[in-house]
Amino acid sequence: MAQSPRYCFPLTVYAAQSWYAHFQDGDCEKHNVQQHILRLFQGGEDAFKCWVKLWDPGERDGTNSHGNVESPVYYAALLGLDFVIASMFSVYSSTSPKVFGSVEASAMINMQGGLDGNALQAASPKGCEEAVRMLIDNGADVNMKGGHFGSALQAAAAGGHEGWLVFC
Repeated sequence: MAQSPRYCFPLTVYAAQSWYAHFQDGDCEKHNVQQHILRLFQGGEDAFKCWVKLWDPGERDGTNSHGNVESPVYYAALLGLDFVIASMFSVYSSTSPKVFGSVEASAMINMQGGLDGNALQAASPKGCEEAVRMLIDNGADVNMKGGHFGSALQAAAAGGHEGWLVFC
């Protein structure tokens, strides 16, 4: 019987859990970290799903006990990774649509899932203003119901961002 990566490679969970904190604290230019993060989010389903299954930032305890993996747009919004969202919706990076698995990035914006409901609701309470603006500019439904707060507007208000009502 094959042993899990958690057992065989004890630092995998630490790496999956901690890269974001190190990214926030570190010198991104020196180590080209943004390129590595873009590869994680856009390089294919396998690496991305493996990361989320090791450490799901959308779950309170980080465990992915339900086995669901939300869209890369959802996790990018949740973490406030504006450059990932911008890259996913960039019109000048290529003429063909960005695809993750069999889903185009534009279709991921309003996909329901996760504790927060969708990408816009994930970004709203955390103060990720640029992420919220990009999601709305690319078709996020500000009136979509669901998630922990019920809607993106309620999520923004819960996070103390009532001023965001002008975006909508």
